[in-house]
Amino acid sequence: MFELRNFLDRSFLISVRESFIALLPFILVNSLLSVVIALLSSWIPEWQTTAFFYGLTFFSVQLAKIFPLLALISLSFHFAKYLQLSAIVVCSISFSILLALHVPTTEEVLSIDYVYVVLGDPRVVLLPILTAYLLRILVTWRWLDLVKGKALSRYLKQHLNIFLPVVICFMVILMLVTEASALLSWFFSPLIDTLQTASIGIQLFIRILLTHVLWSFGVHGDNAYLLLIGVDNGLTEVVPNLTASQFMDLFILYGGSGATLSLIIAIFISSKDSATRHIAKIATPFAFFNINEILIYGLPIIFNPRLLLPFILSPIVNFILAYSAISIGILEFDAHSLSLDNTSIY
Repeated sequence: MFELRNFLDRSFLISVRESFIALLPFILVNSLLSVVIALLSSWIPEWQTTAFFYGLTFFSVQLAKIFPLLALISLSFHFAKYLQLSAIVVCSISFSILLALHVPTTEEVLSIDYVYVVLGDPRVVLLPILTAYLLRILVTWRWLDLVKGKALSRYLKQHLNIFLPVVICFMVILMLVTEASALLSWFFSPLIDTLQTASIGIQLFIRILLTHVLWSFGVHGDNAYLLLIGVDNGLTEVVPNLTASQFMDLFILYGGSGATLSLIIAIFISSKDSATRHIAKIATPFAFFNINEILIYGLPIIFNPRLLLPFILSPIVNFILAYSAISIGILEFDAHSLSLDNTSIY
């Protein structure tokens, strides 16, 4: 049992790391597009009215929205590989559960918005992991085998015998996720109602905390926060002439979520691992635009206990210091203080 637990621990960390490393080319392309759009907006503002700029922006936004689907596929493949399962089976079950969680309750017309809601579900990252581990257990139960003879080829026999484990896996995870989601919704509903009427300081603190916890599980923190909480306070003024989004970009998220510019500096100062230093070098120019998916998924920070604590605590410490300085009047802002182009992933 101890050896099995060690194997599962190793396979989990390796699978997560390789799943997101496999997506680095996609992440690099999307990050580069964001930088190009930001530079065009700053250097050639008249291009913002051209068809080329609109098309480039639209393409970048749509490309980012399919990332959860790619993450589901990559996680399914890598967890299946290390747990010795069929990748297409794990991926099919995970995607089927995701669709089942979003079955329309009325005769709604299928639209692109429905697709984006499905792909934006923060549970999309957890489904292939849960599916792979449960299926690994079920396939060892030989009494679920439909074919026990040797007349069929090993490959055909293997896929016929996985039928019952697939059905059971689908039903169990669908029920567990549905019930867990309902329980969490019931638990957080009063908190959400309270948050909507809270002060901007409390709203920002909760937003920073929750978005970074969500990032820790590989979920796009801000998108998931808006989906779960439904409170977008980006344009609310923290103090006169300083909006919440500007406050976040100026004081909280140096280099993107987790204030990872400090992590890059720390890597260059003390890290001896060549792979980590190379990832930091690639991520550095993007960090100046608050784009840090390369670090989050490349190191990775997600599911990494060694990096998660500073990733969550650094923005919180930044918030406490900055908000305190503004509240007691050390920092003030006038109407001409700020002109920011927000390219942050916050």
